[in-house]
Amino acid sequence: MKNGVFLCTCSGTIDIDFKKLKSRAGADVIEIHEMLCQEPEKIKKVFESKGLSSALVACTSKKEVFEALDLDISFINLREHCGWVHDREEATEKAVSLVCTAINCPQDGRKRIIDPGKDVLIIGPASPGIQIAQRMSGCANIRLLITEPCDSGAATHTGANILTGRVNNIEGGPGDFRINILKNPVSSEECISCGKCIDVCPINAIDRYPVFSISEKCDRCGKCYDICPSQAIDLEDNITTMKTGQVLAIGKNAIYPDEKKGFYITSIGNDVEGTVSLALPAAMEIMANTGGIERDSPAKAIMEGCAAGKSGFQGCTLCEKACHHGAIIRKDDKITFDEISCTGCGACASVCPISLFRMEDDIYGKMEYLLGGYLPSNSRRTEKTRKILMFTCEHSIPLLDKAGELRIKYPAV
Repeated sequence: MKNGVFLCTCSGTIDIDFKKLKSRAGADVIEIHEMLCQEPEKIKKVFESKGLSSALVACTSKKEVFEALDLDISFINLREHCGWVHDREEATEKAVSLVCTAINCPQDGRKRIIDPGKDVLIIGPASPGIQIAQRMSGCANIRLLITEPCDSGAATHTGANILTGRVNNIEGGPGDFRINILKNPVSSEECISCGKCIDVCPINAIDRYPVFSISEKCDRCGKCYDICPSQAIDLEDNITTMKTGQVLAIGKNAIYPDEKKGFYITSIGNDVEGTVSLALPAAMEIMANTGGIERDSPAKAIMEGCAAGKSGFQGCTLCEKACHHGAIIRKDDKITFDEISCTGCGACASVCPISLFRMEDDIYGKMEYLLGGYLPSNSRRTEKTRKILMFTCEHSIPLLDKAGELRIKYPAV
């Protein structure tokens, strides 16, 4: 497998010794360009002529141009993170470190393709939810959980299975989301839409559209229950679990998970049309995902060694308490590990007393390269070669980019 490195001087504005960088990078193919973002087709030609399987591109200002090539390409930012913020010597040494690490270190985690299926749950207010369901119904099996009613004009046919209620809990991940729902007291299957319940409700707690539903202001007086001819009303709390492959939630809720693949959260706009417009990009991505979702498997667990569930032992429960992403689940006293839900936070690995959990991103290998593992074997470590490693989360990257744009100088960490 051949790999390539494509360097860009950004029309000579990056203060890096690119010839020195090229001599030390160690890739099968290394090319230096002046304005690579203006000639992305050259990368494709080199892939074909040199038989490359992957490439590292040191040009991030227009990533979409290179992503459109549909090649195995990863990116590194040598402009804002090196050449625009450090002096030439420091920037060059840092660039060598970053490029060599990207080439020689294993990729983060293991990739897997998840088939989410075609079942999609839309959660949100009736009017925008119905419009989104109508647009998606031809490409997926849509179920609509309505959290707010609508007027009669919006209650048109959606091609979706409609229910009302509110989300109580969420577990699982793409292809296997398990949504605990506190169902609406009115059964849509049993209701005959006669309207008698609305006539007798003393506090107007029952809505007619898009399906009959009882709001939270209900005081449980029981008059609707007594008069319902089809016994469609059950005023006791009824929690059901719905399984679905993907979720589109319109509007924020503290229960919703943060940054989980297959679970999309969109904002409420100023009106129905605005809310629909904000939700459409997520709806399109959901439909595209029906062909499969690629995601990392950042951790691996050897659960055969866990004491939980063996000979009646509960186990230490440390990993179960530490995981906040629904990836560690107890079933009949046995602990199971849901690889799909795992986000790679490492909490389980840090608390397990017998090291059953292993992180897959080889962070120590990366640290070795970044701190000097790329130096020739006969090199001696000096003050100049001593390195400082800075850990940043993905949310900090835009700040580093901005520092580069403003040419703010800082040590070559």
